[in-house]
Amino acid sequence: MIEHDLSFDAYVDRLASQNDTFRRAVCLDEPGDPALKGCLLVSDTVQAMGLAFPRSCLDLVGRFDDFPGDADPEGYRNCGSVEVAERTVWFKIELSDADDPGTDASGHPVDTYRILHILFATDWLDW
Repeated sequence: MIEHDLSFDAYVDRLASQNDTFRRAVCLDEPGDPALKGCLLVSDTVQAMGLAFPRSCLDLVGRFDDFPGDADPEGYRNCGSVEVAERTVWFKIELSDADDPGTDASGHPVDTYRILHILFATDWLDW
């Protein structure tokens, strides 16, 4: 739901900025916006690669800033992939209503809960 006081472009810009801030805070332990609530979920198969592999994933996902239009057509900066030890790792930020997980969120920090998934492409079907 788009707030009436924002244009669509302003809404997309706000959401993209929030997603970047959340991703950096969760992955790189950078200071973030305390209003941005959420969690990190790393697939079992990524975790099974040993301690160094998930740490590398977090570092690369946290520093990721290449969101080409074909991979991020809405401009939300909420998904991408990185190469870690010759393996492609996906990340995706899902937004959910903070009071009713699984439902759409407004994007306003007070109303939104973010879930950052880090996984292999093959995990997507099992997720």
